[in-house]
Amino acid sequence: MHELEAKFLTVEGEAPDAVLRRFQETLAWAGFRVEPEGRRDIVDTYFDTPDQRLRGAGWSYRRRQDDAGCRVALKEINRARHAVFDRQEVEQPVPDGTALTRLPPGPVQERLSNLLPPEAQVAPLFAVRNRRAAYRLSHPDHPRGLVEMALDQACIDADTPVAFSEVELELAQGPHELLAGVLAAAELEPALLAARLSKYERGLIAAGCPLERKPRPAGAHLNPSARWVELAVFQLRIQLARIKLFEPYAWEGLHPEGVHQMRVATRRARALLGTFAASLPEAERQAVEPRLTWLAGRLGAVRDLDVHLAHLADYREALAAHHVAALDGYENHLRTLRRQARRRLVEALDGRAYPELLDGFRGLLDAAARQAPADGPKVAALAGPAVEEMLERVLSRGRAIDDDAPAKRLHRLRIDVKRLRYQLEAVTAAYGRTLDPALDALKRLQDQLGLHQDADVARAHLAHYRKAFAEGKRARKAFKHLIEFEQRRARRQRKRFRRTWARFEKATADLPARLKA
Repeated sequence: MHELEAKFLTVEGEAPDAVLRRFQETLAWAGFRVEPEGRRDIVDTYFDTPDQRLRGAGWSYRRRQDDAGCRVALKEINRARHAVFDRQEVEQPVPDGTALTRLPPGPVQERLSNLLPPEAQVAPLFAVRNRRAAYRLSHPDHPRGLVEMALDQACIDADTPVAFSEVELELAQGPHELLAGVLAAAELEPALLAARLSKYERGLIAAGCPLERKPRPAGAHLNPSARWVELAVFQLRIQLARIKLFEPYAWEGLHPEGVHQMRVATRRARALLGTFAASLPEAERQAVEPRLTWLAGRLGAVRDLDVHLAHLADYREALAAHHVAALDGYENHLRTLRRQARRRLVEALDGRAYPELLDGFRGLLDAAARQAPADGPKVAALAGPAVEEMLERVLSRGRAIDDDAPAKRLHRLRIDVKRLRYQLEAVTAAYGRTLDPALDALKRLQDQLGLHQDADVARAHLAHYRKAFAEGKRARKAFKHLIEFEQRRARRQRKRFRRTWARFEKATADLPARLKA
């Protein structure tokens, strides 16, 4: 069965039922007839083999349970174009309790037999619980046409559940122009955001599944004798792919990991441009760098607020019961700021600058590969000096840290540690696992400095809110307790710093020699 449908998320902070009512009014003005079809509860459970064989073949496998019984379906995985999903779907009913690799004859069973070996077993990945309100849309210009509309209020079961509301519009019969008319009406509702992912794809990130459907290129051709520019292009291509991979997750904003991972990819790309600057075309590199900085800023504004919101659970536990109510205003304040930052991010991803960044990035890589001289410098000649320079900088900063060092000095050290880690990871494709001890020590040090920075930034946010917005003696006292809570958290990380630092120095003592091997 061929499926053509559009999906729109309701924007955070908007009541889904109110958004649907406004959308129905717009549809009525456009001449559409809207007929309710009732409500039902749906549980969709998604399955795959342990090695993700079905996803690798481009299919999701779903069991649906609702009032109509039990059905299984295979649905083609593809990304939306302007909110529209155009894909193949195969479905068949099954008795309750049917083993999903031992289906009775039918279209899903037949397709599975072509996708999986006879001995393959599937296991559940995650479930999506959904309350669906269904409607039928028709228009006098297309008397035999029908669009099935639904408001889905769904929750993905995971360690951290992900809830969202979505309007689905599926062309059941009739010309494409009928669905196009509905989409034109949807574009007039500012509280509807064009979806770029299916429920299945959202469930993958919520359940912690790896998002890459294909393994990254192994880089087997890279070694210390490879050209430095080959390593540069290889690593930059990985970051470009990750920016594109996580962009729809950042666009939708339902799970914080989407923004976080896209931001990390932009930061890594910026660091790599610096590390490999001498081997990259100057004009193309200078055109890409400021655009990456701009994108990282938009992503960072949302990510920082996600981190602050994640602290609220700890704050509620840290406060006495009669002080917890003071956090309601702070949470509303943070969510308002996040909605504003999200709006700026969506505008950035929806504008001309983002595709220009991608085009410029691809152009940079193509030019680097095309213009690089065949006798260019080798990895063995440049990896050591590049990493050693940053290592010396980290060692100098870290050895100067004492118990009285201001937070800004630890933050600068954290930035340098992160850059050193990115540099070292960039050359692992040529040196393999010999660099793992140093990388492990770098990661532990970066994580600890990150926890200190999080606590210091959170303390500053709480202090600002207490001074500018907290009303009443009880609220000010509550925020004073939280400021002290974050100060204690920062002190704990400072106490642990010297031991983590000593391990780092030990693990990197022979790093220059390893890079020359």
